[in-house]
Amino acid sequence: NTRVYLIRGYAYGELKNYQQEIADYSEAIRLAPQLAKAYRSRGFAYGILQNYQQAIADFDQAIKLNPNYTQAYYNRGCIYNSLLERQKALADFCQVIKLNAGNIAAYYHRACIYNLQEKYQQAIADFSEVIRLNPDHAKAYSGRGKANLKLKYHRRAIIDFSQAILLNPQDLQSIYNQGQAYHQLKDYRNALASYDEVIRIQPELASVYQDRAHIYGTLKDYPQAIADYSTAINLNPENAETYYNRGSA
Repeated sequence: NTRVYLIRGYAYGELKNYQQEIADYSEAIRLAPQLAKAYRSRGFAYGILQNYQQAIADFDQAIKLNPNYTQAYYNRGCIYNSLLERQKALADFCQVIKLNAGNIAAYYHRACIYNLQEKYQQAIADFSEVIRLNPDHAKAYSGRGKANLKLKYHRRAIIDFSQAILLNPQDLQSIYNQGQAYHQLKDYRNALASYDEVIRIQPELASVYQDRAHIYGTLKDYPQAIADYSTAINLNPENAETYYNRGSA
């Protein structure tokens, strides 16, 4: 009987009928209260419904019943990450990696947390492991590029952003960050090309017009600088610095 509820609960989940999924897993738990899988599965459904505290309680119970339950640690880590409880999330992702050194998602999430914590060398190590395990992981190249950029390893960052863009040509953040790396290297031609591409894809980002205007000002192309600062002001009239920069141009 327990197996029937588990199978039907899974089917409800596939149909996105999460309340029925939870009901079936709850019945499975009533029949077999030591079944860690049922708690983990119900916790996952609670997480989708953003009932995070109930999800955490279920993952806690699943881990209590099975201390080596990799998926429960991973799922709980994702919930903690959503709640911005970074240290708890980090601890769970570390445990996942300890139990399964090939878990790409855990390395990726841990690397992202390291980036947020400004632990860039550790982030680079984890993103590199993701890339080793999956050379087509565009977000890992992008994340590693951000860490390299923060450390002012501009050439390494450009290589990473280039690979991310090759894998995902619509990756605005990588295109913009690549522009930032070129900009910081004073490679204005390539920086302009990156900013142009961002604007082509998403023409309503005031900050990109400001960055492009700064380059035009540096190159003494003042009419273009003024035009870009004016566009930035139209998009974001509250930024006083943009008015000052336009006046200076």
